[in-house]
Amino acid sequence: MRADTGSAIEAISRITEAIGRTHDIQESISAAIEVQTDATRSIETSAEAAARSSADIARSVESVALAIETTVVHPTPGPWRPGRTGRDGLGTSGIRTGS
Repeated sequence: MRADTGSAIEAISRITEAIGRTHDIQESISAAIEVQTDATRSIETSAEAAARSSADIARSVESVALAIETTVVHPTPGPWRPGRTGRDGLGTSGIRTGS
């Protein structure tokens, strides 16, 4: 009977060790999940900031394109300057260039 009791105590001890190792593994997994969750939140925040920056850049490019179109493609008539044909059709030399 003492042998059986000793075997039972040894078995309970091994089971207790296994439960302890399982608990340690569970804590490690839980800590890893927490780190992963924090990393995911950080990535999400960075992605949102990048999206906002991309939208800002797109608006800036659109503004520049509009400014170029306004000043180069459809300039507002203004004072004559060298190299510009004015509304009166005179070129840089003062000679009428249009018909």
